[in-house]
Amino acid sequence: APLAPPLVLDGVRLSEPGPAAFRVASLRGGAKADEALSVSGAAAFPVPGRITAEEPRLAATASEPLVNGTQPELELRPRVNDLCVAAFRLTFNAGALPGDVLVVSAPPFAFPTDEAAAAGAGRLGLTAADGGAEVRTLVGAEGGEALRLTLLDPLEPGRPYALRVLTRAGPLAENGERWRFETRRPGGPDGLPASTNDEGAEGFAPLAQPLVASLEAGRVAPGSLAEVRLNVEPGRAGPEQLRVWAPRGLRFPAGSCLRGANPSPAILSCRRLAGQESAVELQLAAAGGPSLPLSALLGVHAPAAPRGAAEGNLWVVQARARGAETGWGAAEGFEVTEMEHARLVYAGAPATEAHMAVIFKTTQGLAAGGTLELLAPEAYSLSCPAQAAALGLRGVRLCSGLDNSLRVVLSEAMAPGSHALVVHLGNPAFTPADNRFALVLRDRHSSVRDARMGVPGRPIVQGLGILASRLAFSSSTAFAQAEVRVSFHVATAIDPYQVMGAVRALQIVAPERFLLITREPVLNLDGLPTPETRWFHLLYTERLVRVDLVRSEGDQPDVIPAGDYRLSFQVRLPEFWMPNINIWVLSLCRNLRCSEIIADVAMAGFRFGDAPTLGGGEAEGSSQQGGAQPRHRALPGPLVACASVALAWLAAPAAPP
Repeated sequence: APLAPPLVLDGVRLSEPGPAAFRVASLRGGAKADEALSVSGAAAFPVPGRITAEEPRLAATASEPLVNGTQPELELRPRVNDLCVAAFRLTFNAGALPGDVLVVSAPPFAFPTDEAAAAGAGRLGLTAADGGAEVRTLVGAEGGEALRLTLLDPLEPGRPYALRVLTRAGPLAENGERWRFETRRPGGPDGLPASTNDEGAEGFAPLAQPLVASLEAGRVAPGSLAEVRLNVEPGRAGPEQLRVWAPRGLRFPAGSCLRGANPSPAILSCRRLAGQESAVELQLAAAGGPSLPLSALLGVHAPAAPRGAAEGNLWVVQARARGAETGWGAAEGFEVTEMEHARLVYAGAPATEAHMAVIFKTTQGLAAGGTLELLAPEAYSLSCPAQAAALGLRGVRLCSGLDNSLRVVLSEAMAPGSHALVVHLGNPAFTPADNRFALVLRDRHSSVRDARMGVPGRPIVQGLGILASRLAFSSSTAFAQAEVRVSFHVATAIDPYQVMGAVRALQIVAPERFLLITREPVLNLDGLPTPETRWFHLLYTERLVRVDLVRSEGDQPDVIPAGDYRLSFQVRLPEFWMPNINIWVLSLCRNLRCSEIIADVAMAGFRFGDAPTLGGGEAEGSSQQGGAQPRHRALPGPLVACASVALAWLAAPAAPP
């Protein structure tokens, strides 16, 4: 009987990828009865190429948040509904052409395509797995249960390619998804891919139970050993161990990381993971792990640099049982808060000794027995004054310096606020490449209470010949009028045509609460080269004494010969208490307004009851004719600028002790 179409042929093994051709003939008794019918071209169909998918891998992304800034080599199994990255090694035996569309699907996994979701996921798309270049693609905007990548570059037949796509895991631990990879050619037969893997890639098994973690910490100073309370709710993760990864830069102690009486008896021990300073493992008591909340008090060394509680500051806690991961969670880290303010004032004269003022503001108090530690770059040397009173800091029991470090032990409490001390500094011949100092406050148990790392030092000024300065005073009685005399030694003549350049003015800044007596002149006791008239200026409100060395800005100053020089003026002492920042500063200025400072020379002040270092007689010297700015009088513009620059050196007034 004649055969009526359609003719269905089962079990046909397809040939090489490409257009198919069939020859159909009818046989009767083993002999051909009808002519062969050729089916080809548009009447046939193309044979799809084969896509081989190997090395499947599903990893959590840094945007969930996971390991951003923690440990780049840390890999965690994604949890249900987590945003993650699926990676495969794909081989296309038929290749692909520009314009073909690679379609990836694995329901119920979804494929978000917005930029916010992709942030932190790393490099996505296709790259040659053998080290070749990236394959350019266009990502379809629709996303959803399928991802469409339009190829802009061809894919070579038989060459392996690495594919990384962003996906959101399914809602169950076992979703039964199958990963399908297809390429489709624009204008090709409807419903038929150009290449496919026939859903041959098995799915993944995300973790079903999240672990909840949180962190508690007080104020943490740079370089301190911080105590951190880690709270964990294991849920059904059933851990035997907990592994904790801290952000990079934090270091756990070499021994036990547990501190004090641990609040959870179920935690037996805590040790660093082998070869890792910022990861520890907590061993739990019961096999299979408790499901009740756990709390551990951990010690960790904070980094020297400040750190905010923002991006890159996450702790990761991983639950493990029988050698496998059973759950994990992330907790926001703590801030590392440095000292509010710290700066240094010293003259950068090359290869000489100078007085250095260390001015700082802290929110932390120190009890008696606390210490201040100062660390300079290796090129410098630090030493203490002969008498503790010369430090300018109250309540000093001991001061010791060794090479580039100095330690001050307090005999009485130091309150929070602004403070200053003056030490001896040995300058190098040139500015070191790393010219940063560090100031650390420790309690009597040597624990860091506050610190400021990376305090910038002053540049070494070649040709600066001022070696020493000294402050003398005629009275230390509260609210008394006293003469103050600033002495400085010029070791080598200051020539405006030499390497340091011109010095056109000197400026003296008095501490807070001191009042300048503007009706009294400034005395030039040793013939410092100045103009004949109007060479000094007293700025009452800003507590500034300025000495002009030239008449106008464009003039070149005379050479200042080597020798000792003294400048004397009158002040009114504070009425009730001396300022905590009791530092006087002598500045060498490039211009008359002193808006450009060449160098600063620091001098420790005196306190009530100190023995006067000047007699009561009149000082002999030349005042000539200067200028004073009385109280309540508006300041000229240049003097206001001068005052602003000078006052930037002084911190806010401190509270009374």
